Amino acid sequence: MGQVFMVHHGDVEQALRRLKQHLSREGITPGKKRIFEKPSEKRHRRVVETRRKIRKQKLRVVPY
Repeated sequence: MGQVFMVHHGDVEQALRRLKQHLSREGITPGKKRIFEKPSEKRHRRVVETRRKIRKQKLRVVPY
């Protein structure tokens, strides 16, 4: 029978973190690091950027 390896979520996180650190040491920019993002991080970033855009628009409209 085939062996089943259990990978704990924490291990994956740690491996990703190590990989990100390694890449930043190699001089790979944060933009390229987005490849290694968790889906939740992507969603969060999109939400944050949208909020920022909305805030900018409000600031543009207000000064009258």
